[in-house]
Amino acid sequence: MMNDMCIQKCGSLCFWGDWFGRPMDNIHTPVSASFDETEKLLVIQFDRGETCEIFGARGIVNTWNDFYVEKADRIGWSWNYDRERVPGNLRRLEYTFEDGTVTRTEYRRERLISRKRFSSQGKKAVAIC
Repeated sequence: MMNDMCIQKCGSLCFWGDWFGRPMDNIHTPVSASFDETEKLLVIQFDRGETCEIFGARGIVNTWNDFYVEKADRIGWSWNYDRERVPGNLRRLEYTFEDGTVTRTEYRRERLISRKRFSSQGKKAVAIC
């Protein structure tokens, strides 16, 4: 069952301690969000066309001052590199959590650009700061 959510918090995004851009350099404002209880899938749409998909979302905190997800299995973050929304500007980050380690994979036009692994110890899966 899909439930709509209202997320008031806006700010910079952080995925398992990995900032999207520099902290407080970009402000992301959620415009819609929905949560599928059965699949534990949280999908957030942002004001500049960005999309965050949080698979296996658990421990969601959503207050006026805070928004974060304590745990997740996988996260997808899609955005346009330039203000012009054309397929060539589409970028995607995918984060996968397994055995205490996060793998971050970056794609440009569905082509693998980079991959790195890091520890997620003590870090929230997603936070709007």
